[in-house]
Amino acid sequence: MPNKNDPKGGDIDPGTYEVNPEAMMWNLFTFNGKQFPSTDPLTVKKGDKVLIRLGNLSMQSHPIHLHGQNFTVIAKDGVPIKESAQFAGNTINIAPGETYDVIFTADNPGNWPLHCHLPHHTAGKDGKEGGMLTVVNYEGVALPDILED
Repeated sequence: MPNKNDPKGGDIDPGTYEVNPEAMMWNLFTFNGKQFPSTDPLTVKKGDKVLIRLGNLSMQSHPIHLHGQNFTVIAKDGVPIKESAQFAGNTINIAPGETYDVIFTADNPGNWPLHCHLPHHTAGKDGKEGGMLTVVNYEGVALPDILED
């Protein structure tokens, strides 16, 4: 198992991927520069209001999905959305260069995946677990074994 405290984000060997910012077919997807299981869980307490800023720095769209919670979209590209135009959901498609701020009230204890809904975007090296996936973890709820130190 990769060391989740490794700032490089896992066990990807140098030279494994040729990163070309003009390429359209990258196959390395991360949250905050790390692939699951090296991504940090988002730990919340029941009753917390949780704000997540989602930004897409890639050249592909990413439908980001949160299990077990619904969120409200409150800003796009750093601009607050009027309350009358805010909308609820559990998935938001983020195009290249876009950001969205979403907020939810932590009211459903457990461990809930937060991930890109494109299956190959949650695959790591050699098709194993990895990619754009983390977990919203409620305080007091044990993390899955794969995330334990």
